[in-house]
Amino acid sequence: MGVISEMEESALMEIGNIIASSFCDAIADFLQFSLLPSPPSFAFDMMGAVVENAIVAIVSEAKDNDHTILFKCDFKDESDKGIYGYIMLFPHHESLKDILAMLEAQVA
Repeated sequence: MGVISEMEESALMEIGNIIASSFCDAIADFLQFSLLPSPPSFAFDMMGAVVENAIVAIVSEAKDNDHTILFKCDFKDESDKGIYGYIMLFPHHESLKDILAMLEAQVA
C-alpha cells in the first residue's frame, strides 16, 4: 500500500475515533468506570515503529505509566472478510489498580 491521501488519513482517524469511543464506552459500562479516549492520531509505518512511537509518547507524558493492555480486535462482515487490529490501552497506575480491582469483583 502506498502513501495515502489527506482525505483517506482523515477518514481513518475518524474511524479510529469512533472505534476507540465505542470501545471505551463498552469497557466503562462493564466496569462502571469512566474512560475517555485521547484524540486520534495517524501513523503510517511498520507496526514495530508505530507501537514504539506510541509507547515513547505515553511514557514521556506519565512517568508512572509502565503497563499496557492490548486488545486484539477482529471486525468481520457477513462474508467473514475482515479487518484485524489492536487497541492499546495505556492506563495510569492508579487507574490500572482500579480496573483490576473491578475485574476481580466481577469474577468473584
